[in-house]
Amino acid sequence: MSDAALTHTMWGYQHHFRVSLDGATDRALDQIGAILSPDAFLVGFARDEAAGEAVCLEAKEQAVAFDAVDFADVTLDAKRRYEDSFVHDLEFPSEEMHEARHELFRDNARARAVEAAMEHAEAGQGRAFFVGQSAPVGEYDVHPVVSVDRESLDALPRLETTEVAGVPITVSMAHGIISELLRTATHALLAAKPPRTISPIEDDVPTDAIRRSANHLVFSAAMIAGETLAKGLFDSFEALASTAYEGRAGSGTVILACDGHSCVDVAVRLRVPISVRERLQFRKLLEITGPDLSLLVDGTTIYGLGTVSEEYDGTTEDVFRFGIIEQGIWQMSHHGSPLLRVANGHPQLPRPRMSPSLFVDSMRRVFASVSDENIRAIWRLAQTAVSQSKGTMLVVTTAAAQEAKRLAPQALAIEPQQIDSAMLRSLTRIDGAVLLTPDSTCHAVGVILDGIATGVGDPGRGARYNSAVRYTAASSAPCLIVIVSEDGMIDVHPELAPRVRPEDVEQALYDLETIGSSDEVVLETFYAARERLRLFAFYLSQSQCDRANEVVSRVEQQRFRQTGMRLAVVPFAPDPRMNESFFSF
Repeated sequence: MSDAALTHTMWGYQHHFRVSLDGATDRALDQIGAILSPDAFLVGFARDEAAGEAVCLEAKEQAVAFDAVDFADVTLDAKRRYEDSFVHDLEFPSEEMHEARHELFRDNARARAVEAAMEHAEAGQGRAFFVGQSAPVGEYDVHPVVSVDRESLDALPRLETTEVAGVPITVSMAHGIISELLRTATHALLAAKPPRTISPIEDDVPTDAIRRSANHLVFSAAMIAGETLAKGLFDSFEALASTAYEGRAGSGTVILACDGHSCVDVAVRLRVPISVRERLQFRKLLEITGPDLSLLVDGTTIYGLGTVSEEYDGTTEDVFRFGIIEQGIWQMSHHGSPLLRVANGHPQLPRPRMSPSLFVDSMRRVFASVSDENIRAIWRLAQTAVSQSKGTMLVVTTAAAQEAKRLAPQALAIEPQQIDSAMLRSLTRIDGAVLLTPDSTCHAVGVILDGIATGVGDPGRGARYNSAVRYTAASSAPCLIVIVSEDGMIDVHPELAPRVRPEDVEQALYDLETIGSSDEVVLETFYAARERLRLFAFYLSQSQCDRANEVVSRVEQQRFRQTGMRLAVVPFAPDPRMNESFFSF
């Protein structure tokens, strides 16, 4: 087997198909906030080795190359995995079913062997590989493959339980999305002859994969808890979070655990359990919950109210908490570790808690002369707000005195005074924001923020966040809003772009110019460099934008001469918010 064998053509559209899978994976992971740098591959095995090369690989052009020796032991390893597995001895009622099932078992064994081979290869160092079921295309059985950065993947929240009674489960949103996209790719390889992309409607693929992944993650939690019939549980929580009760938005907690769990204390038991599909009764019972009392469900029914005892150490992973945060927003967690957040129908990774260092950096960049003592005072107030039973906002602005007067009809103005944590606890018992100067002097409470719609809000973040966006957009004075949500998360707005080194921005631009000036531009490599530069788009000066647009225009003209097709390209443009404070020197 030669190195050239790995790049042998399996079918004419294999490049287009791989690019389609690569793009869908990147978009789906990006939408949930998982930056994993995915790469897609196609690995084909000839069904008749005499008819073509034994192993073929479709990979990104100019990527670190795998060679033939990396796959030399895959067939033997797959055979060993199949024969050593319990599935090898499984019997089925008919010969036809028996052969079909064992063909699938052998295919799964080969997929695991490919994963191992690519991870152990030099080209696969630092990457995690996921290999889907194969499908026949021409003379080859083709496996779709997705790889991601292992360190970034390992940093994401996940479950450690990987199967229940031999059935694989979804351990995280990212794992679920990759599995769904590989399943979609295999289906497309089977359905279309010849397969060109993973779906005729590619724009829908990432959204569908995200939704199915979230659904499977919730179902997986129910399976671990002992319930195998909870397929509609995700939809039940969606209905619970979106249903008002007597005009009130919902909030409360639900514990998912089997009835009789040794670490679940039942305070109130329902005489007749209620189905979680009974949306109105489910929502009504949520009103009873509080900090020390949660609804208890087993996956299909509500059987009472109670708490999780302190003896639960989390190693069994069979007790889960679902928090209804506010209208349309809910979160799933295990033993204090958030696994999933759904906001108005959009599943996402849970947002990490804001670090003190990031908060300090934001305060210093918004308020040029703020002291360390003042920053610590505002941070203590934010931490106090987190301990409250409901969320709030701290509006920190140099124009607090003027704003207290302007907003007086919709705020309670007070005599200016510095407040401490004890005072804040009392002041935030009423709805509305707290208006402060950077030295923690309070000018008003119960503030209802105004501001014009800007088109830059986030429908997945709730009303509190979006009102902060509108207010800061309309403010002419330096302003930073600390947003404390009911799930204890702290956000600040404006969300400042991180500091970067100017030489890193220049290097990304230089790489684009170098690739674009080649005699034979490799378009996929050029477009990858263009996307890397887009990560730095906020930091580009006018002259740097001009340089980037010039090389992009030149390459697009070259592509038009070759293909006769034009693509709409969004030009690089300087961001008016950019200044020297966004650079680290």
